[in-house]
Amino acid sequence: MFGLAREQLLRDGKVVPSAIVLSHEEQRARLRRDCPQAVPVAVVAGDPCYDRLRASLRFRREYRGALGVSPAHTLVTLTSTWGPGSLLGRWPHLPARLLAELPVDEYRVAAVVHPNGWHGHGPWQLRAWLDEARRAGLLLIPAREGWRAALVAADAVIGDHGSVTVYAAALDRPVLLAAGDPAEVDPDGSTAALLRTAPRLTATAGLRAQVDRAVATHRPGRYADLAAATFARPGESLRVLADLMYRLMGLPPPAGPPSPARAPARVPTPEHEWRHPTALLAETAIIAAGTGTGTGTGTDDGTGSGTDADTGLGTGMRAAAGTGLDRDADVGTSTEAGMDQDAGANRTAKAGQDSDQGTTATATATATATATITIRRLPAVADGRTDGHLLTGGRPRMTDPHLVVDIAETDIRLLESADVMVRRVPGIDYPAEEWLADTLADYPGCRLAADVSDPPYCLVRLRDGTTLRAWMQAYVIQSTQQAAMTTTQTAPTSTPIPPSVPTSAPTSTAWAPARAPTPTDDPALLASAIYGWFVEGRRPALPATGLHVQTGTRSMIVHASRTGTGE
Repeated sequence: MFGLAREQLLRDGKVVPSAIVLSHEEQRARLRRDCPQAVPVAVVAGDPCYDRLRASLRFRREYRGALGVSPAHTLVTLTSTWGPGSLLGRWPHLPARLLAELPVDEYRVAAVVHPNGWHGHGPWQLRAWLDEARRAGLLLIPAREGWRAALVAADAVIGDHGSVTVYAAALDRPVLLAAGDPAEVDPDGSTAALLRTAPRLTATAGLRAQVDRAVATHRPGRYADLAAATFARPGESLRVLADLMYRLMGLPPPAGPPSPARAPARVPTPEHEWRHPTALLAETAIIAAGTGTGTGTGTDDGTGSGTDADTGLGTGMRAAAGTGLDRDADVGTSTEAGMDQDAGANRTAKAGQDSDQGTTATATATATATATITIRRLPAVADGRTDGHLLTGGRPRMTDPHLVVDIAETDIRLLESADVMVRRVPGIDYPAEEWLADTLADYPGCRLAADVSDPPYCLVRLRDGTTLRAWMQAYVIQSTQQAAMTTTQTAPTSTPIPPSVPTSAPTSTAWAPARAPTPTDDPALLASAIYGWFVEGRRPALPATGLHVQTGTRSMIVHASRTGTGE
């Protein structure tokens, strides 16, 4: 109940406002305690902002899309009120550190700052303070509109004692408190109750683990009592307020059914300030696949034996087959394929049939898999050292990562240290092929240059002169069991191939169904995949069936055609 102190409501002993709107009946009791003279003009009308939030929940996917957040991303929304006790007042480097610990292909981070923070210090100053985080991929929500959509879209909210954190809890979002001064809130109010019950974000531990735990352990309805004790008359606020306005003006309310304008309206699709991180550390690991053939023989007692031979580097496919006759004399076959870490290992395959048939059967099956490379990318701009907790909660350890830098990066040290250089915006009268050659000449330490200004394509040039045109097919993630049961097959004819891709492009894959790339599929990921395969993995060519790329819970097949040969 901000602004309801006795000295703010009375002048010369008389109540100044004609009406005092409260969001819940319990606030009337507090008003009676602090300023009993004002109780007769108090009206419990609920909260129109909360009603709009509730009316907008069904548009969550739309808001996430507008923010560039895919279903595979976890959206963490930071919210800071104003003053020294706020989130940014107590922990100014939290946005940068959080981004330093969260892989960019699995998480998005948005920031909602109170308008007093924007205008008390000025928009330029606020953006300057958050520049490191913005260069690492922070979604900065404008001061006036967009914050409600960011709450609806969020998977988790990190906040303080501001009202936005209370709205997040009332919307049943997992909440973590990074700040919150009990001295600045009414001890009997809902904000104080939230400060007493919500878990705290700890600076001396890893932030990703705390966020993941908050999402995984959140119990739906955890804050239902808080919402019920804070917002009365849900869905009715605009009608109550309209009736109050007409009464204060001495006019009768309009006859007939309520106008649609008096019903809660969905919040607008959010605008935001966002740009791709300008420097990334990318860690890759290759899991090369092979083929396996297994043969098994079974007798009528249901037993059998067999072997399979695995070929390939690192990982092979194990194949086992069984055939049988059932009581209805229907003949059937089944094939099982699983990942085998040991190449050339002997395995058993079982073949059998219904015991009353007395027949012996032999079966052979072959399985293959597309080669796989895993990628984890973290912002390189936000190094996690700014709050002094690098050792206990800084950037996760990475094994021999390569540095990917956008040519738009302003830090010359990052540009000169880049292993991979990326251009996202085409230059005027500067063709991609020329830019690739010039970049490798200008930056001797760079091993690969990639132009991704024409998504979903990525034009790549290696230092030996090899030039590739790569594109992706994104896939729905299958469970490990489903993937193991998939044998070599050609993707359906409906598999989307990006326009202008040669019709001879390979489409055989064991990962289905496919979907067309979306704006959330960063084509710069292709550059890291090719770097990991050719440079770090020292492979001479991509597999004919394409390269399976896995990052977090996202999966895609990368294809490439040569447009130039090595020198």
